[in-house]
Amino acid sequence: MARELEALGYEVSRGLGGTGVVANLPGVNPAWGIVLRADLDALPIHEANDFTHASCAHGVMHACGHDGHTVMLLGAARLLKTLPQLPGSVHFVFQPGEEGGAGARKMIDDGLFERFPTEAVFGMHNWPGLAAGHFGLRRGAVMAAGSRFRITVTGKGAHAAQPHLGLDPMPLACSMVLQCQTISARHKDPVDPAGMPLLSRAS
Repeated sequence: MARELEALGYEVSRGLGGTGVVANLPGVNPAWGIVLRADLDALPIHEANDFTHASCAHGVMHACGHDGHTVMLLGAARLLKTLPQLPGSVHFVFQPGEEGGAGARKMIDDGLFERFPTEAVFGMHNWPGLAAGHFGLRRGAVMAAGSRFRITVTGKGAHAAQPHLGLDPMPLACSMVLQCQTISARHKDPVDPAGMPLLSRAS
């Protein structure tokens, strides 16, 4: 990304948040600006297709469309470079670490907004169900986010022939999994999209 941006004539800052890249398009008032942001990171998944845009790195793919986001932001940088000078600056931010949730914080801690004064940050996520050239908007959250939590259920072992001497944690653990599925159905407004899938369990 940095090389492509430099080829377009941008001054590029590298290394924010580790591997983040920022290109700056100065406006008439350099103290005022906006951020256009795309996420860079891939997922540790092998890409099992033969698309022309398939990953070249074995065991890693952009399964969540971040390669598309990156290309779209590069396209915006190319287009805006051809326009007359804008009233304020535009900062093109290529953010690492979106999937783990820490990349934005690392860039901020590295002085992103001190170096690039910003009034607003704009980002988007591709949506294959929408026709090309269309944007989908809604008030509030649009997409789900993952959260990590741990619940420990402690039992007491016993011989299978003497279950009354133990404390079996499995019925409680299974019931908890089932009850989690009622959170969306019984504790959220039906018109407010919500889901709570559980992705792992260990004993």
